[in-house]
Amino acid sequence: MKRVITTIVCIFLSFTAYSQLPEEIENVANQFTTGYNEGNSLSVYNLFAPEMKQAMGEEGTRNLIHSLKSEVGNIKNFTPFPIKHNKTGSLFTTAYNLEFENGYQLILSLYIHPNASIAGLYLFPPEQPETAIPTHTCKLQVPFKEKWTVTWGGDNRVENYHRVNETQKYAIDMVITDENGLTYHTDASRKENYYCFGKPLFAPCDGVIAAVVNGLPDLEIGKTDTENPAGNHVIIQIEDNVFAVIAHLQQNSIIVQEGQTIKNGEFIANCGNSGNTSEPHIHFHLADKPGLWEGKGIKPFFSNIYTNDTFHEIYSPIRGDKLKFRE
Repeated sequence: MKRVITTIVCIFLSFTAYSQLPEEIENVANQFTTGYNEGNSLSVYNLFAPEMKQAMGEEGTRNLIHSLKSEVGNIKNFTPFPIKHNKTGSLFTTAYNLEFENGYQLILSLYIHPNASIAGLYLFPPEQPETAIPTHTCKLQVPFKEKWTVTWGGDNRVENYHRVNETQKYAIDMVITDENGLTYHTDASRKENYYCFGKPLFAPCDGVIAAVVNGLPDLEIGKTDTENPAGNHVIIQIEDNVFAVIAHLQQNSIIVQEGQTIKNGEFIANCGNSGNTSEPHIHFHLADKPGLWEGKGIKPFFSNIYTNDTFHEIYSPIRGDKLKFRE
């Protein structure tokens, strides 16, 4: 099957739990399915929010539907895809298993405004079940003291877009949110107004510093550095074949040096907005090699952690979780 063009308009947003979706939000998937099966690209296009209309265009929407229908036919059946948290800031998140006439299956993830317009969609094939999940033996701690929220993380592509990359497939992105689920106060165009910007970060485990990048600028909101996607970052060797990566750090805030031995809980840097990022946050992942794009990802399990105010002796976070280390 040809590669289906997919679009994500919303990326780093704050997440809160929502137990029951409003009826008008649940109906969006039905309207999308009906428009698709009828080949009515205009009705699908009219479901889009302005940002999606600009991203896709009428022609792009028509081409997407025509291409997909010509390869797999109509949607025969769709069932909800289970996700833990289905509210993303002001947006609702829904996901469905789609079964097509020729037996082909895809997962549809929708990001929906409260006015029932689609802010983003993501189509991708189901993942194969993992027979063995690599992990670590050291007691890992979250690299902060305050309560942070996971914006991307988990074992499926609905909850964790990193899954497309073998090295970062278990990666976690985290921000700080307020009681309304927002990641900033007052003016969202200023990086300094984001709650996590400049917050201190600490070594998640004993180890040796394997790599440091410290001099890249913190970007203004709306700008990205695709040539240096991790921005300022630290890589820590925490076991023989386990390396921890903490990325998007504040310029010149890193106080450790390559080759330095570090203890669990020692200050290493501040959260910043460097690299390929849409807003201040930290990216964390484990891999069996020190390169950012080399080796295989390792699933992180944190010790002595509060998740959504529930204590866990050991836990691997997923999107929407609110995390805090028990001191």
